[in-house]
Amino acid sequence: MNEVLLLKIEAAVPSAVFLNGNACGVAGEKPVYIHVPKKSLTLSFSPLGGREGRLYLPFSRVVEFQDDACRIIEDDGRIRLCFLGDVLKVEAFPPFLYAPALPCTAALLNFSLQNRRYRAEVVMDGGLFLLLTDQEDNIPFALPLPESFESARLFLRRMGETPYLLAEGKESLACVNLNRFSLEFLCEEAGYRFSESGLELLLNSGDPYGKRLVRSYAPENEGLSPEGEKYEQCEEALPKSEENTLRAFLAALRFEAWETARSYLAPGLQSALLGDALGEFFGEVARVLPDGEESAYICRKVAEHIFAGSKYAFSFENGFIGNISEL
Repeated sequence: MNEVLLLKIEAAVPSAVFLNGNACGVAGEKPVYIHVPKKSLTLSFSPLGGREGRLYLPFSRVVEFQDDACRIIEDDGRIRLCFLGDVLKVEAFPPFLYAPALPCTAALLNFSLQNRRYRAEVVMDGGLFLLLTDQEDNIPFALPLPESFESARLFLRRMGETPYLLAEGKESLACVNLNRFSLEFLCEEAGYRFSESGLELLLNSGDPYGKRLVRSYAPENEGLSPEGEKYEQCEEALPKSEENTLRAFLAALRFEAWETARSYLAPGLQSALLGDALGEFFGEVARVLPDGEESAYICRKVAEHIFAGSKYAFSFENGFIGNISEL
């Protein structure tokens, strides 16, 4: 007998959902639930609306199961899978074209480098792209961009002996090494600031107590090298509560900030999870999915865009997490 899974299908924009060619509901504001045998599935999505200025396109992807393995055929990130016990969570992100579909430039920067002229552009042409063109109209660098760069700003910054092109989007930053014409990083859900030694990314952790993760980069060997991470207070904290303490703990786990996570544990549990013990207990953390007020799924990465979660229950002791048990 085939093993049965419960699909929980979510879509970034309201979409009619088809399973193996059969209509099974509309995902958007609410997920679609359907029981399926654990075998090859064809999932199709037909968007029913979306944001103004975008034309969302229908698409399909095939999910194959073999023994305990799973893969997405022609995987491009349009769907993301997460195994949560007997539930397979499917997240869909339909592709779109900008409307009107005529190419246009969202940001432009002309500059000279080593006596050569260059033009950097953020271009809307079907998708969103960062293009670097030289004076002979060669393109030494091109990068697809996420939608957070729709209203981008382009500027240059020298760090160490190396010039960089930076594209600043909405809570996002892309950094291009102009000596190598290569991407140093692209980060979303983050602000930034320059420091004496280089650059710091300020990542929004979702911590209700107002903390954020600061990831530092310093110039090294004609590039930027990660220098370390730290948590810092950045805004006013919400009132102390068990719910907020669990949210703060999960936010720290998301970035594997073990010492910050330990600060939310009761003294007895802290002493039992010294050093790297908390990291060893949870393993590599790829995603964190709250599940009610006192439980959450801690997910590891199985393959590209495929995750598997283990469910944990949390109990409290004088406002701190006093016990963690895997369900």
